[in-house]
Order: sequence, then structure tokens, then C-alpha cells
Amino acid sequence: MKHIKISVITVSLNADAAIEQAIKSVCSQSYDNIEYIIIDGGSTDKTVEIIQRYEDKIAYWVSEPDNGLYDAMNKGLDHCTGDVVAFLGSDDYYPAGALEYVAGYFENTEELDVLCGEVLVDKCGELCEHYNPWEENPKRLREGFMWYCHQGVFSRRTCFEQCGVFNTEYEIVADYDWLLRVYNSGKTIRYSHEKLCIFGWGGISANSMRVIPECRRIAEKSALELYDRKELQYSEYERLLKNIKYAISKQYINVYLDNRDSIMIKKKSGNHNLNPHKMYSIFGAGKMGTGCLRIFEVLGIQAGCFWDNGEAKWGRRIEGIPVRNPEEISKENTFIIVASQYYEDDIVNQLKGMGLCEGRDFIRLCELCDQIEVVEI
Repeated sequence: MKHIKISVITVSLNADAAIEQAIKSVCSQSYDNIEYIIIDGGSTDKTVEIIQRYEDKIAYWVSEPDNGLYDAMNKGLDHCTGDVVAFLGSDDYYPAGALEYVAGYFENTEELDVLCGEVLVDKCGELCEHYNPWEENPKRLREGFMWYCHQGVFSRRTCFEQCGVFNTEYEIVADYDWLLRVYNSGKTIRYSHEKLCIFGWGGISANSMRVIPECRRIAEKSALELYDRKELQYSEYERLLKNIKYAISKQYINVYLDNRDSIMIKKKSGNHNLNPHKMYSIFGAGKMGTGCLRIFEVLGIQAGCFWDNGEAKWGRRIEGIPVRNPEEISKENTFIIVASQYYEDDIVNQLKGMGLCEGRDFIRLCELCDQIEVVEI
């Protein structure tokens, strides 16, 4: 197992408050065939002084100006010689035994190009799970987001040699663009439930209002390339664009709900085009349903009720709006907005099975989102 060399690259800039923890977490790993590289962007605090304390454990380091995060990461790739490559932020760290596990996984798994592990998110000292519903379905990468934290991504160096390095045209999510290219090239991506990194929350990638449009641009460009290469039929291409639109719409709602002190939604010019002759209701009494209720307020729509398949929710009220059993839908003349983050297609099929028609009797939340804007205050 020891013959697998793991190259860990840390990029830093004025990180003296956290980088020592990152360095120690690499140097204290039980696995010892590690090549550690640090690319510093010319720090003016004590970062370089801290790096110098560990020079004997660092294969290569430099402190000089660069052209941003991904330019620095590419610099690190220029100097790495490992079989497997990982990127550890200056405010991230590995738990004990993480790299031993990674080496063993690559050693014992055939046809493995990229390993994506779970990460914990460190928010001001509180460790939180990073929930990823699509963890074992890398195909969902095509729909607009990097479902895997790059701190928990370990890839063969040959992936960079064959698929290219990070595209510095993208300021925030070039890691998503790279992993999507890797997936589209036919490389094998596996997921492990092992917690392989602790990610320090923050940085530019935490600004979702900047992340979301860049992700959409990458996903739509990728979809067009797949269609141009005839890897997608036109119907598949249209479906993928629709799925990207769905995913992006839901992310905007999530951003709004999570950042209501700094984000607002407003009505686009023109009138909403919902059916004016029916009562409106929301299918999904969870987080997305609450977001839908906010949109109703912006559009001046009154919600008659929520529908939800969770029996425990029936009879409850959310902001004064009752939650009801979907079996009662046939008794009401209601226009339904499907607002569920993970069960949208199931609900759509459920409504169709009840004889309702998409577009006439119900629409998906993303269609409603087309009528509003999510903006920073």
C-alpha cells in the first residue's frame, strides 16, 4: 500500500490564524508516503513564518503573488509527482487516518479515478454534516452543482494530465468545471461515506449569489458541448437544460431562506401568468414550500393550503396555512405549485396519476421562480 504517493496541495494567503492546523493535520497522518506542497500568494502576515517551521516536512513551497485561487492550485499541480492529488485549504484539516484510508481505497478499488469522501463543515467551531443527496450519483454533476466538497475529493494525477487543469476563467467554481469535465470524459467517480476532511466554512465559495450563476454557466456550456459531440440526443439535451433550470431555481430559494437578512426576492416586470381563476396551493410543506410561500407574497397570491405526503404534518399550520392530505386534492379547484427539493418528480407523477395535467393544473416551483428575482440587499 505504501507505494501510492499522495500529493497534498495547500493554497494560502494571509492565513496565519489557521494554516498551522492544516499543516499539522497533514504531517501527523499515519500514512507517510505524502508529498506536501504549499503555494502561498505572498502573505504579509506570519503565514510564511509558520510554513518555515515545517520546511523539513514540506516537499515544495513558495510565497509569491499569483492570479487567484485556481492559478495557485495550478501552480501546485506543476510541482506534484504523486499518484493521487488532493487540495487542502489553509483553513481546513484532515482527521487522523484520512490519508491511510484514501491510499487503501485506491489500492483496493479497480477502475477508480476520483474518490469523493464526506466532509464535516466547521462553522465557528461547530462541526456540521455536509448533506449531499446525490452522493452516489455523479451524473447529477451535469445539473449545475458540484455536489462534492473539493476538500474531500482525491483524484489520480492522470485526471489532470488527460482532462486539463483548473480553468482560471472561473473565479469561484473552477473545481466544479474540472470535475464535470472529468465525469464527462468517462472517468470513474466513487463516493465514500468516510469523513475525510473538516472544511472551514467561509471564503468566496460561501457566497452563493456569486456561485449559482457561475455554476449555471458551466453546466449549460457542458450540456451544449455534449450535444455538439452527439453524446446527447436533442430531447436529452432539452431535458438536461430543464433539469439545470430546476436545480438553479431551488438553489436560489435555498439562498433566500438561509440569508433573509441580506437577500430579497422581487417580482419581475409584467404580471404573473398563473391561472387567475383558481385557488392556489403548495405541494410540499418543507423548506421549499416555505420559500414558495414567500414568492406568493411577492406576487400577491393567497395560498389556500399546503399538501404533503407526510401524515404527521396533516392538520398542522405553517404561518397560518393548513397542511392537508393530498387525497383531498380532487375535492378542491386548486392550482398547485410543486415545491419539493428531492421528491419533485415523484409528486409530479403522483398528480398525473390523479388525472391532473402539468401546466394546466399544476406547475413546478422553478416555473414560478421564473417570475421573480433573487437579489442581494
